[in-house]
Amino acid sequence: RCQDPLTEDIGVFARNVPLPVYLSTRDQKKQFIDENTFDLCGIYSVRGNVNCDYRLNVIQNATIYLEDNCQLNVSKGIHVKKGCSLTIMGNGTVNINPPDRNEHYAGIGGNLRENGGDITIAGGTIITTGDSCAPGIGAGYCANDWKLTVTGGTVIATGGMFATGIGRGTKDAGWPKGSLTLGPGMIM
Repeated sequence: RCQDPLTEDIGVFARNVPLPVYLSTRDQKKQFIDENTFDLCGIYSVRGNVNCDYRLNVIQNATIYLEDNCQLNVSKGIHVKKGCSLTIMGNGTVNINPPDRNEHYAGIGGNLRENGGDITIAGGTIITTGDSCAPGIGAGYCANDWKLTVTGGTVIATGGMFATGIGRGTKDAGWPKGSLTLGPGMIM
């Protein structure tokens, strides 16, 4: 677990090295929480082309910095549950295109029956699709709360089968509570 996000060493997803890889000044390694998930906490920099077959799991707060011309391909998306936050910034590209396994998670945000956390897009090109019945960004299927702030970059969000691009999953989970904030000059 992340002890102090403000002093956490900078993690680097190194060029042409499959995830999960975590490099730090203390030479510590990040740990799996299971065979399909990789924990993120602190600040990460993406270089080159990186392919990730895992669901990235934000614990507490994480920032992903996309270096120029990099591409991060995450087949199972980025899990950001309520109470956690993710900021994506820089000039690279994030591609999330789940294989539609009926796991009902948002491309970036909550899992099945789970609200999404605070997600900020401050740069880069984010192309994300939700798993079946879940949005590209927001709450998972059967959940309704999420927060997205876009202050820079380009966002292309597509929902999985029957779902919206940004928002909540398709099954009614009560009145929607999510919010979308666009920074100055941003167009929807």
